[in-house]
Amino acid sequence: MNDAEYATSKHIKLHRFLSVGLVIGVTIIYAQDYNSLLSFRRLAVFVLPLTLIWYSDHLACWAVGISGHWLNGSNADVALRIVGWIILIILLGLRLLPLILG
Repeated sequence: MNDAEYATSKHIKLHRFLSVGLVIGVTIIYAQDYNSLLSFRRLAVFVLPLTLIWYSDHLACWAVGISGHWLNGSNADVALRIVGWIILIILLGLRLLPLILG
């Protein structure tokens, strides 16, 4: 995917907006119950999943090599994005669980 296609892809933009929106929403909820400085420090755990979601196409070549060529150029970016979403949902659940039970 070249830069022009990357910038115009609706799916990538959707993934980016949804992922950042979820992280911002959880941060706001967290900041209401806890110290706001603490909630911003806890944003560091979201760096990995957001990186996988946002830059999956740039990391695809790395993923193909590290997977032993189990992934290929056409599915590596999708696989990285899926892994990013799984990690993000698990982390969001772990962040919200104490607030729900609490």
